[in-house]
Amino acid sequence: MVTLAIDTFKIIKRLKEAGFTEPQAETVTDVLREAREADLQGLATAADIKDVRNEMGLGFSRVQAEFAKLQGEINLLKWMMGILLAGVLSLVLKAFFPH
Repeated sequence: MVTLAIDTFKIIKRLKEAGFTEPQAETVTDVLREAREADLQGLATAADIKDVRNEMGLGFSRVQAEFAKLQGEINLLKWMMGILLAGVLSLVLKAFFPH
């Protein structure tokens, strides 16, 4: 978990200088501290992300391998579409230009 310290004494001092009572300044400071901790609890650390990637088998080399496989499949589909198009084109030409 990520934690960042805040200077509560300094905040209380500033609030008191601005006219807050001691209990008011302490309450506002506590609320600020709690809100900041709540915001930071939702953040993922680099270690968290690495753990998830490892659990899912999504290391960089795995992603590269999957991309290469996908690229090969796309190339195969291009060839198949080209052959299919050539076949259809030959039938159309034969229909318009019979011997």
